[in-house]
Amino acid sequence: ENGAALTGDALGRTGMPGDRAMNFPNIAGNRVRVAAAATGGLDAITASNQVTVSVWMYGDASQPQPDSLFYGDDTTSGGGTRQINAHTPWSDSTFYWDTAGCCGSSTRISVAVPDSTKWRGQWNHYVFIKNGSTKQIWQNGALLTEGTNTAAFGLIRSFFIGSAPQ
Repeated sequence: ENGAALTGDALGRTGMPGDRAMNFPNIAGNRVRVAAAATGGLDAITASNQVTVSVWMYGDASQPQPDSLFYGDDTTSGGGTRQINAHTPWSDSTFYWDTAGCCGSSTRISVAVPDSTKWRGQWNHYVFIKNGSTKQIWQNGALLTEGTNTAAFGLIRSFFIGSAPQ
């Protein structure tokens, strides 16, 4: 939706033929909706209160942005109560990991990474974990932050990669 598209051949993380990446130009408003058939496992997230999201991301010159890396909520169209969301990094150079709502101590962990050389101009591997009340953000195999969030997931009915619906 809204301008997100695959890169050309060999423009993904490895740079090898056949490797492509999803490009979200200027990220704001650009996203890919994950089809409902592909999200059948989201009910398991709600039931178990556990999820791991792993992504490779290239931090280009437009970072940081006031937008999401991925987003899911309790409606089929987006725009409901936030259930799963990450900002990498938000416009304040802080990485945020929200689950089961926004933006309080029972739903969010975050870490400021003001040194843009840690995320700009390179590929980074990020992992976002929620296991019961424990949440973590990892970058390239190193734990960036860990915290306790007590809120449990609600229903997740839509999931987007890239910008959250407006």
